[in-house]
Amino acid sequence: MKKLLAIVLLFSTFGLAGCFESGGLVGKWESDKIMGMQNAYEFKADSMVVRVMGSEQEFLIDGYVSEKGRLGVVMRGDSKITVWFDSIDNDTIRPSAFGNNQLNYHRVK
Repeated sequence: MKKLLAIVLLFSTFGLAGCFESGGLVGKWESDKIMGMQNAYEFKADSMVVRVMGSEQEFLIDGYVSEKGRLGVVMRGDSKITVWFDSIDNDTIRPSAFGNNQLNYHRVK
């Protein structure tokens, strides 16, 4: 029993470490529907997939950062551009690069 508990704790620790490293972004996120259309992000360990109006593009990333209630995705390349998302709660984010954008994205479970 102790061995099983130790294994569960070990896997839980590694799983939580991965969440903190990515700021909790890793996974699929879908937007609120507007006029029947829905956009999506999928964050992976080394890439970000963006789905907008039926089109999909994958971008390579160098990692994740967090700062004052915002989560950032560091894009791969010479300029090291960071794409920022406001963290509304654990299951809701909002891109912050578009000024007053009120389009929320919700974690897909």
